[in-house]
Amino acid sequence: LDFRYALIPDGVTEFYIFGFVQDIRIIKPTNAALAYKSNAFISDNRIENQKEERFLNSFEFIDQNYEASPKKIKIITWGFVHEVRIDS
Repeated sequence: LDFRYALIPDGVTEFYIFGFVQDIRIIKPTNAALAYKSNAFISDNRIENQKEERFLNSFEFIDQNYEASPKKIKIITWGFVHEVRIDS
């Protein structure tokens, strides 16, 4: 999901992704804040240079300026196995 050139309206734009096995790469927008939540049995999460693995646990990432930003993207995923990369 490449949000670099996306036209994001004011307010919260929500995406819900359902799947059994997911390989998701998110490129953060320059003009909006990002919040991401993963609900998975097994997840491998990479945010820029950090890596975190989870088992039977949810994962959450929120931009530092999310609350103050007029434009917000919220992505929520559900699945069995997730591999997620969030890049700038």
